[in-house]
Amino acid sequence: MPKETNKSYIPVRKDEVILGLGEIKNLPENHPLKAPDGQQIGLGVEIVLEVEDLKAIYNKVVGKEYPIQTELTKRPWGLEDFRIIDPDGYYLRITSTTEND
Repeated sequence: MPKETNKSYIPVRKDEVILGLGEIKNLPENHPLKAPDGQQIGLGVEIVLEVEDLKAIYNKVVGKEYPIQTELTKRPWGLEDFRIIDPDGYYLRITSTTEND
C-alpha cells in the first residue's frame, strides 16, 4: 500500500537536514509564527540556507513540484543559489557553501 502523503507539509531531506515547507494556516491559533490580522508574514525576511550539495537539494525541491522563485544561478560573487518563497511569504535563498559546488 502506498505511503499516505500530507499535501500541507513538504519535507525536503539531505542527510540530517530537513527543510520543511508547510502552510501557517495549519498551525494552532496560539502558535508564535501566527501574525496578527492584517500583518503580512515574512515581509522583509530573507532566510539563507547554506548546503553542501546544492544541486541535489534543488532537484529534490523541483521533484516535489514546488514553485521556484529564481532558478539555480551562479552569482557574481562565485556561489550558486536558487530562491523560493514558502507558502507564508518567507523568502528562502538556498546557496552553495563554496565556489566549487
